Amino acid sequence: MLSLLKKHFVVIFILVVLALLGVVHFCFMLQVMKPVALGFQDTQIFVEAALNWYKGDKLYTLKEPLYITYAPSMAVFKFSPVYILPYIPWLGVIEGALRDTLYASLYHVHIFRYLLAAALLFFCFGPWKNPFWMLSLVIVFFLAAPVYESFWGMTFENLLLLLMVAVAVLLRYQKVWIASALMAFAILAKFYPAALLIYFLAANRWRALFNIGAMILVILACSVLIIGAQAHLDYFFKIFPVLLREDVNLMPFNASLIYTLLADKTLRTVAVLMVVFVSFLVINLTAKQDGAEFDPLQFAFAITVPLLLLKNSWTPYQILLLVPIAILMGQGLQQRGILSVVKMVIAIGASIPLIASDNYPVLNPPHFPDVAIGHWVYGLVDQLSQYRKYSTGLLWCGIAILLCVEKKNVA
Repeated sequence: MLSLLKKHFVVIFILVVLALLGVVHFCFMLQVMKPVALGFQDTQIFVEAALNWYKGDKLYTLKEPLYITYAPSMAVFKFSPVYILPYIPWLGVIEGALRDTLYASLYHVHIFRYLLAAALLFFCFGPWKNPFWMLSLVIVFFLAAPVYESFWGMTFENLLLLLMVAVAVLLRYQKVWIASALMAFAILAKFYPAALLIYFLAANRWRALFNIGAMILVILACSVLIIGAQAHLDYFFKIFPVLLREDVNLMPFNASLIYTLLADKTLRTVAVLMVVFVSFLVINLTAKQDGAEFDPLQFAFAITVPLLLLKNSWTPYQILLLVPIAILMGQGLQQRGILSVVKMVIAIGASIPLIASDNYPVLNPPHFPDVAIGHWVYGLVDQLSQYRKYSTGLLWCGIAILLCVEKKNVA
């Protein structure tokens, strides 16, 4: 350890400075965002709807013709009834001042889940005794704008990040049933994680696919018994078909690479089909024949797929990219040779644009624009925010090539 510190003193010093800046930024932003996050629409609206259901009203108030707009009151339609299952134990007590206490608790739960996801990645997918690994992870996880965008709205993606990290850890240690249950909940709570099934299908992980299917039925049955059939019928047969027809939003906070770059509907369809086909082919050709061995890099590759397929891949969704970035950095530090360098370059290249938030400019560092370099840094951050959508594409293309090259080297 001491020899490593002496040999790379300058690099480690720079990383330490950046890590300290990241920690300061993290602590500062948690205090800045707290009063906003406690009343933000996503969680607040859904908790209010769940509370109304608890009192005997309908979970979804539908008006014909049903059209899902971007109005704040429509946010509740983004979630299936399954999503309120974790909130049910709290519904009887969130009245008056206690309701504010619940929101404050949920805000701290979001922070805890995020730090837990970072800790699991740190201990399970990298050389945790290597100071470069710890410092790199702190820098990426504490400076990434999708983190604070997720905190700001207390969005589902914060939970989804932890679920996907937990699934990766459980699959690595052959805890397939528990991983399947978490995957099933993620799919039922918000449908787009279903795109990750391409990993299990292409990697011939038939047991996991069967388990996920079984757990979907079990969770859905429990949800119907607890919440009632009407809410599920409304969601899956009225709301969900409308969600599938959702228009493409070309606002800056849509980080969908395909749908924001391609205007022609035919080209979009071709690009989506190409992503699905190439993703399946890459995973299938580079997987073990029996599908028994878990490959973290394949799973990291699969995580980028739903973000490419979504029409509206909002910038907070990019918090999921921290998983492939962390796995790439961990493997890059554990291996030697040109491939390790390539993995680090891809991870760094994908991380840099994620520092900037075009959705919530107040989240961007520095927080004191009047300092000498403040305006220069703000200009740089503004430029970076325009390239966030390319981080997903870089990770998808880069990991696909890495998987093929590593497969060829092994052969």
